[in-house]
Amino acid sequence: MKSLILKDLYNIGHNVRSLVISMIFCAGILFFTTGGEGFVYMSTIIFTMMILTTFAFDENCKWNHYAMTMPVSKKDIVVSKYAVMIIFTATGAVVGLLVGAVFAAASKSAEMNTENMLEMLTNAAAAFLIGIVFGSMEIPLVFRFGTEKSRLLMFVSFLVPAALFFGIYKLLVTAGVEFTDDLFLRILCFSPLFAVVWVYVMFKISCAVFERREI
Repeated sequence: MKSLILKDLYNIGHNVRSLVISMIFCAGILFFTTGGEGFVYMSTIIFTMMILTTFAFDENCKWNHYAMTMPVSKKDIVVSKYAVMIIFTATGAVVGLLVGAVFAAASKSAEMNTENMLEMLTNAAAAFLIGIVFGSMEIPLVFRFGTEKSRLLMFVSFLVPAALFFGIYKLLVTAGVEFTDDLFLRILCFSPLFAVVWVYVMFKISCAVFERREI
């Protein structure tokens, strides 16, 4: 399992230069628009999307064909992809937090205080949860349709969770639930549990899809 994860991490090293250029370009734009908070989310999503690049490398070199000749199961491959996706997302959230904190301090011409830093940490945590929800749904799409078609279907990974959240929100509003600051805090506290359940469901779907796929 460790070797499968390291394989993807080593391969993605070839894209570090283009990734840095993309991050600098996004940073320059967001600094004058949304500021540090926006960069946190953008950084996390960009890093999460790198999981597609690992799939592209695997397809180009026929990796799955070779992997099946080794003592590696299809489930091991799926687990490694989710582990790598979580690593990428966490890295993106940390990078976004550090750079976003610098942005926030620079835009306010002052050092970050405790309140501002807490806000940045909250944004980083939220971005991480959004990233793994998005990434965990992208993986079964790649296993089912391949890398190129999945890039075209990428909006589905955003649309389905967003539609689900919006549907729940409208249902609660219709039921007369008032969204106060206390309720939002409670939702934020329970969001990691939702993310864990969501990732588990997507993982099981990925395993089922990949098991039926002929290699």
